[in-house]
Amino acid sequence: MCNRSVSWAVIVLLLAQLVSHSESAGNKFFGNVDDPEALKTAVNVAGLDGNVVLVAVGGAPQHLLTALNLIHNLRHRGRSDNVLLLTSSERDCRFIAAQHIVPVRVCTWSDKLSKPSDWWAQLDNSKGATRLWHLRLHFFAQVLELVPSVGLLMTDTDVCFSDNPFPYLEGLNMTVVLNGTPDAINIGLMYARKAPDIPDDGTLRLFSEIDRRLAAFRLAGQNTDRVTGARNGQVMWDQAVVNDVYHQLITGNKTYFRSCWLGFGAKGDNSECFSECCDTPHPFGLRPGSQQEEDSMAHFIARTLKPLFRSVPEDKVNRLLGGVSSVTRPRMVVQGLGVCGNYPPMEHENQCHRAGVQKLDWMKDKGCWESRLDALL
Repeated sequence: MCNRSVSWAVIVLLLAQLVSHSESAGNKFFGNVDDPEALKTAVNVAGLDGNVVLVAVGGAPQHLLTALNLIHNLRHRGRSDNVLLLTSSERDCRFIAAQHIVPVRVCTWSDKLSKPSDWWAQLDNSKGATRLWHLRLHFFAQVLELVPSVGLLMTDTDVCFSDNPFPYLEGLNMTVVLNGTPDAINIGLMYARKAPDIPDDGTLRLFSEIDRRLAAFRLAGQNTDRVTGARNGQVMWDQAVVNDVYHQLITGNKTYFRSCWLGFGAKGDNSECFSECCDTPHPFGLRPGSQQEEDSMAHFIARTLKPLFRSVPEDKVNRLLGGVSSVTRPRMVVQGLGVCGNYPPMEHENQCHRAGVQKLDWMKDKGCWESRLDALL
């Protein structure tokens, strides 16, 4: 084991210079994408056919291996070689470059949110994935703004593809496809392509507001330990913010329910409020931290969301989303992606797993694991 570790260290050091600076050559890009032009280059290299799969991963080698496996799965079963890999650091891309089991065309990293002035160190240390969650949504919005013609799919690494996902997604004829149900969006799979004939089709507005809101919460979380506790970590959860912003766009009403009120909430027992949560009272007037508050999600779905999606007139949705007619209005849908046994050529372990089965075993059972990667575990 020691000899293997030394060998890997030597290989990584030898390849350090290869990726120490942004490097683009033909159909390959390794580099930092904080500069917009570098990001555009990476997108254009990854999306040779106009489509890009954004995969964010970082940290321990075993996490990086799941990304390598996803690339292999997409390339050999999904017939797509469009992955833009977003990692936590240059070191992660060095690891990716050092292995030759799954060749990688595009590996990127970012220094955003990595300094104390940009991030609150306590939460990032206690929940290392939080920074990467925020980064991938930031770059999702930025890619749509910089390269408006791209079809962009964001996926978790525990998704098994049985075919190229883009013909299926394009066949839905939607500008935004969110996974799950209208009252419970799961962002393990998320797709967007701006409508070419509508200047403001609501797509960029949706993802820009998600990015803006997460940035506001991060700013308010600086120099305070209030966001490090279990009660207040919820406010930084990316999926909660995506749900809230989607429902705000649909209803036209300011919505901070999931991030500010659901579960742990963003107010303490002394009613101290946090960031933009201060602008939104609990929709049912419940006391922060009460058992009623813990149960309020069911009430929110039953009283607010389900009647809303049954009754909102098309012209109101049309107006809110920026369209001008039923023909040209933006088409946003929450579609069941990644569901086991259905046609969509993708299955999400998060939604399909069986009790007691480990994630890696599930991937192997589905025939979605590249066995040669076992040597790197």
